[in-house]
Amino acid sequence: MMAHADNALALANELKLADEQKSALTQIALSAEKLGDQGKTIATQKRIIELSQQTQTPEKDSAVSASALAEQQLKLELGMLRGKLDDTIQASKNANILLAICGVIAVILMITIIILFNRHRKMHAQNEVLIQLSQEEQFTHHLGYAALLAHLGDRRSNQRPTMALGLIEFQGYLASDINHGQYFANAVMTQLADLISETLSMPVYVIRQGVLAVRFTESIEPQHVITRMRQQLDERQLTQTFNLGFIHLPLLAKSEMKVAPKLQFETVQMALACARSLPTNRDHFVTLRALNFVPPSLFANPLFLHLEKGIERGLIRVETNGNKEEIHWPCWENNQDRHLLENI
Repeated sequence: MMAHADNALALANELKLADEQKSALTQIALSAEKLGDQGKTIATQKRIIELSQQTQTPEKDSAVSASALAEQQLKLELGMLRGKLDDTIQASKNANILLAICGVIAVILMITIIILFNRHRKMHAQNEVLIQLSQEEQFTHHLGYAALLAHLGDRRSNQRPTMALGLIEFQGYLASDINHGQYFANAVMTQLADLISETLSMPVYVIRQGVLAVRFTESIEPQHVITRMRQQLDERQLTQTFNLGFIHLPLLAKSEMKVAPKLQFETVQMALACARSLPTNRDHFVTLRALNFVPPSLFANPLFLHLEKGIERGLIRVETNGNKEEIHWPCWENNQDRHLLENI
């Protein structure tokens, strides 16, 4: 047994097997006790005790190491949680900063929008004032030539169509601004515009000194205009005579082409030029009416030349309350000032 235990101990020592070492030492101690070798028995038991103490220490160290490992793991997890918390706090700070920046930008944008809106409103109001001023006659500040053209060209659904256009001339007031001063001339033109507006209940436009335009939104004949105007002038004891150029609109009744407002106005100017050539002892009107087969090219610049040729050829019918034989037709071809115009 002793020999076998010695061999087992040597092998266990070589392989560093603690349990096998203690088992072999135990066999050696028993053998030595049976053999009566007390010294070896005691020595063997001491080695068994030492070996037992050695095996217990690693277990303790292992427990301590496991506890330390768990502590380190907890510290690591705590560090990770703290890192996540720090990241969350930083993200929250960044979000708050971003929200603050967005708020500042939103406030700036709102202020900018308000400023731009107020500026746009002011500019719109200024444009409305400028448009209104541009449509006024410069001396009387009554609706003038620009307003007339704008209203003639306005085809909105809520705008009453223009049925006729008249141009009234008071020859006695054509030079009133030179003869009596601008203040007197402005006052007279304002009163004449109000008189015509009250008499005819139609839009009235001041073209220049002594000349006013009327846009008729109802069907009316020029003789009726002459009669009503004369009654109102007589009631106010005004003996001044006047001339009326008159056209019915549209000028081309059976054509899809529309005559431009400027050409409509120039046509009524032609009619007034004919009316003012008649004797001044009474009120006269002249109206021009295109026949149904008139080509649209007749109403084109230079309009006076085309109308002159159209009247000569019978394409334009002339009506008047005076004597047609006394009318002096405006003659384009004999105009001595044509050299002042280019490309005509």
